[in-house]
Amino acid sequence: MDIIKEDVFRKQLKTGLSGGYLFFGEEDYLKNATLTQAREILGGDPAFDIFNNVTLDGREYAADRLLDALAPPPMMAERKLVILQGLNLSELKQSEFQDFCRVLESLEDYDYNILIVTVPAGGFDPGSAKKPSAQCKAISELAVPVQFDHPAPAKLTAWAQKHYAAHGAAASP
Repeated sequence: MDIIKEDVFRKQLKTGLSGGYLFFGEEDYLKNATLTQAREILGGDPAFDIFNNVTLDGREYAADRLLDALAPPPMMAERKLVILQGLNLSELKQSEFQDFCRVLESLEDYDYNILIVTVPAGGFDPGSAKKPSAQCKAISELAVPVQFDHPAPAKLTAWAQKHYAAHGAAASP
């Protein structure tokens, strides 16, 4: 079972993605920023976004709706980005989770898709490195779990200073 960190995902995003990814962890801002970056990098002709850039609301999740989004091939592009945003895996019943895993298995049949599922902070228990949760084990066999941790204060400080400088302002650490 391999869980990658968000910085590794960002590097993979630049070199090419395939299959499914599960964004989880406490840092929702970075999840959303990474989704924006994925849309920019993977997006093709904006005229075909309605076909090739599909976003579903995780609060209204149903396995058949996700499968319906994955089934159609991309329009005038090689790949299609499907995002299921805000799915709380901790709230799914066992049968719903099994249905979710079956949809992830179907990604092999629809290999033109890149699926990114985001889970809100606290919505998924990965367990630990030595003892991963049952959900984490099941998902990691079908998709790549990507963990978004809170950045260290030094990293946040550098980020803030860079953005201040971009706008012509300065701030002390």
